[in-house]
Amino acid sequence: KAANEELKKLLPEKEGFRWVYNGFAEYGHTMEIERIQKQGSQITYSVPGNVEDLSGGESTRDFSLEIEYVIKDGILTQKKKEELMLDSISNNIQLAKTPLEQGAQWKQTVTTKDGNELNLDCQITEVTEEDGVKEYTIIYEDQNSDYFERRKIREGTGIVTFEKMLKSGGESFVAGYYLYEEASGYVEPES
Repeated sequence: KAANEELKKLLPEKEGFRWVYNGFAEYGHTMEIERIQKQGSQITYSVPGNVEDLSGGESTRDFSLEIEYVIKDGILTQKKKEELMLDSISNNIQLAKTPLEQGAQWKQTVTTKDGNELNLDCQITEVTEEDGVKEYTIIYEDQNSDYFERRKIREGTGIVTFEKMLKSGGESFVAGYYLYEEASGYVEPES
């Protein structure tokens, strides 16, 4: 119970919170908490959104995304359905696990979008605090390649930065996105 409460602090408290993310090569996506459901000790956040369409409507691809954050048994999991989001190699990944303290480590096996299994070594590498709000840097490294993901997760906000290793034409580089803070937060009801 206490572990789940600790993880709950990592996400916004109420429905209606909107995240606006900008990133690599004009990438962007926006998503909003539509509902928060409690079932027993499990909490599920339903977060629909859209990737920005830079084609000016020319593209026939699906820009929608559907994220679910699930808190259960001391683990915060991200599940996603999307085609174009610049996000995890896996549609089901453990973002954080208690204890939330620097140096804490765990292992997880994820299935990639292509159906391959990856064994990830995960570690909270840094915990910073500003005005009483903690921010956790967590790295997720594949045991068998140079692939990794890195997130910064802030209390009350959720993910503020995401990076991963991308490969293109034999080159490896790091790409990701960050929270556009001025445009994010609880959506004001229109009067």
